[in-house]
Amino acid sequence: MCGIAGIINADKYAGEANIIKMLAQIEHRGNNNYEYQVFDGAVLGTNRLAIVDREHAKQPIVSEDGRYAIAYNGEIYNYKTIKNKLIKEGYKFFTDSDTETLLAGYIKWGAKVLDEVVGMYGFVIYDTKNKSFFAARDIIGVKPLYYAENKKGEIYFASEMKELAILPDVKEIKELAPGHYFENSLQPKKYFELKRKRIYSDEDFVVKKLRELFDNAVKIRVDTDLPVGVQVSGGVDSTAVLATAIKYHKNVTAIIVGAEGAEDPIYAERYCKENNIKYIKQIEPIEKWQEHWNELIEQAIYTGESIEPNPIRNMPMNMIASRLAKKAGINIVLLGEGADELCAGYPEFREELDMDVVEKKILKFVGDLHRTQIQRVDRASMFYTVENRTPFFDRDFVEFALQIDPQLFLKKMEDGQVQEKYVLRQAVKDRLPEYVYNRPKLAFNAGTGMGSNGPDHNSQTFIEEKYSEEEYAKDQIALAKKIKFFNINTKIETYLLKRCVENGYDKAKFMKNRVAANAKNIPNQKKF
Repeated sequence: MCGIAGIINADKYAGEANIIKMLAQIEHRGNNNYEYQVFDGAVLGTNRLAIVDREHAKQPIVSEDGRYAIAYNGEIYNYKTIKNKLIKEGYKFFTDSDTETLLAGYIKWGAKVLDEVVGMYGFVIYDTKNKSFFAARDIIGVKPLYYAENKKGEIYFASEMKELAILPDVKEIKELAPGHYFENSLQPKKYFELKRKRIYSDEDFVVKKLRELFDNAVKIRVDTDLPVGVQVSGGVDSTAVLATAIKYHKNVTAIIVGAEGAEDPIYAERYCKENNIKYIKQIEPIEKWQEHWNELIEQAIYTGESIEPNPIRNMPMNMIASRLAKKAGINIVLLGEGADELCAGYPEFREELDMDVVEKKILKFVGDLHRTQIQRVDRASMFYTVENRTPFFDRDFVEFALQIDPQLFLKKMEDGQVQEKYVLRQAVKDRLPEYVYNRPKLAFNAGTGMGSNGPDHNSQTFIEEKYSEEEYAKDQIALAKKIKFFNINTKIETYLLKRCVENGYDKAKFMKNRVAANAKNIPNQKKF
């Protein structure tokens, strides 16, 4: 896990200076910083968070013949299987790292290596012989990958926008879409597509298969000699991750955060105590949490790189949980993110009777993840040099979930209420108490005591209170063109846009395509 920087078609001296500038913006993403190398026509660098083969996997890793080099951010969970396959083919390894395995796989199979790997990644490979490059991003976009090209034809790659925003010759920041790759040009090629197909409707089969896939997804994500944390809310998703993680790893710690009296910490702590699970917590009066929020929100805006209110107002709680993990010496933390999007877990799904609309919503929410919940947890965790792992984004799990008849996710119960994520709840029912697997969905911040995800959320209230009407009116005039371009329609969005402009993130023009969570607030935004 790292933060990467790369420059293709680079001038030798200017390239080295720029790679250092870029890596300086993301020092937080690694504990081994400024690992870079200058090649003929390229510079690759990383700030490396050492997880796999911590002593020998310095980046960029270069092939034995010196032809290929890789800068890589992510984790390949099946790298040992791939490595053994390549050893049988005669490849000689010098490290036990997933980075070298990914590079070797590319040398052997080219772009087809993306069909072999299971994991999260954003990486760049440079061919010093042909002066060509290959770059790719995982299927959901768990790991970020941004790029830009200047007038001289230099191509930049980065893990965060801020690396590119500081470069004067970068006029527009672009994002490589999940499930896509570049092969010696900036014409993206798709290797994975999110599709909904109603193939599986037998409840017993679906429950059994979901359980099997979920168990494996957690198992491969805790295959490490390092201690593992699980951020747990006491809801079905994160508690299922915790209950499964302790089956496959001997040193698991639950991480619990929230305000005194809030539902999430009460349920999470109860579950841990009843099952003798080690946990650390930060549970304080709501007034204290408001102080934390006020302290962290501006950092969250800078770190989060978004004009979307939802991920920004959720970030401080993730930052606090990551900070708690870091203090405890835990660098790997599992999360329950993704289940609500894949398995129709949000409250609005309960109100929808048209299954065609449900399917469209699922695809839209999942397709937006790389700019909403995934971006939030990546930036929040990596700010404290902590790696988040998300079992629900496992490729096999994702592909199967997208083939389940949506009626199995939304079950009408005896009391007439519709239970969301029904078959998923049934799949993990074997390891959870009734008060967890039947617990209704509660928004993350509401559960932790910080208000809903709407205008009454404490962080949003804080922003709007300090953002005076006079300042807001001035900014509406000063930023009028950008407000129109980025489809800005509320006071908090205007404030976030203002900060993005100050940080140079408005170079990311792709943000004009707003996410589904804000569709009802955006004029002319496509509805479901």
